Amino acid sequence: MNRYILLLLILTGCASSPGEREILNMPLSNIWPLAELGNKNAMHALCYRHLYGEDGAQKDYEIAYEWCKKSAEKGHNSSLTLIAEMYYLGLYIEQDYAKAFEYYQKAANLGHDHAQLVLYVMYEKGQGIEKNLVKAKQWLKRSARNGNVQAKRLLAN
Repeated sequence: MNRYILLLLILTGCASSPGEREILNMPLSNIWPLAELGNKNAMHALCYRHLYGEDGAQKDYEIAYEWCKKSAEKGHNSSLTLIAEMYYLGLYIEQDYAKAFEYYQKAANLGHDHAQLVLYVMYEKGQGIEKNLVKAKQWLKRSARNGNVQAKRLLAN
């Protein structure tokens, strides 16, 4: 009986897809095939590694952007944040605060505490969105509630 349950899990994909933490610890050569099969966590790992040139990956903004885009389309909030960062800083793509705001907003709404912190900054400075100190403070508090240490420090001051 147990063999049949395991077979069912494998066929439905429940037992065959490694989780995000497991993928982050994999060698680069093992991540590529998973990303090409559509695993959003593997796509994000390639995005991150190529954006920062870490864990055996060469820093390559074009590759990073492509994998971030694919992972973000599948709803990976960290990839949404990295695309936002690329727009915010003008890495590979033209700097565009409005586009950065759009991606940070999506990630923040999915609970990404760093994206929430950056929305605080963007609202406070009026970058890509009209300056709004009330909304800035709301995003800062939300980021802190979600565990962002920097947001907690800013609120304490």
